[in-house]
Amino acid sequence: MIRRILREPLVHFLLIVAVLFALYRITGSGTAEPAQRIVIGTGEVERLALTFSRLWMRPPTAEELRGLIDKEIRSSFFPRPGLRAGSRDWYGTYPLAPSSRRSPSSCAAF
Repeated sequence: MIRRILREPLVHFLLIVAVLFALYRITGSGTAEPAQRIVIGTGEVERLALTFSRLWMRPPTAEELRGLIDKEIRSSFFPRPGLRAGSRDWYGTYPLAPSSRRSPSSCAAF
């Protein structure tokens, strides 16, 4: 009975998986990187508010400013894995054409 069970491919697969998990656990290659902090200073907040003011001809409300800060955090957080992997461009491995990159000041205000 035991010989019959040991001949099953499923048992072989489960044993191999168990050995791989044990090796992974022993080698410690599963340790995560320490968390990195994203700091948005007062100068950066002032720059965001100034850019908004130039575009919309009025100062941003507290809610709009919070949205700008959140957007800045996302835009600085998401490219980091690509940059760490060797990508040289903030736009990823397929950079945008120069004509499609527009600054907020070049957008029309409605």
